[in-house]
Amino acid sequence: MPLTNKKLAILGIGSMGRSLLQGILKDSPIAPKDVIVTARTESRLVAAREEFGVGSTTNNNKAVE
Repeated sequence: MPLTNKKLAILGIGSMGRSLLQGILKDSPIAPKDVIVTARTESRLVAAREEFGVGSTTNNNKAVE
């Protein structure tokens, strides 16, 4: 299944989520603008936005809408 024109939510941007995100952005056609990540703390979200250019929220439900 092609991954173009798809959205991706990563629920939890801890160590595993961050590694997953790095691999996906490196090796797939999914653009950072099409990815949203979640975390419990704003500091992790800020770090993900700054490093990867992805969207972010603390609300898992909002991430998968």
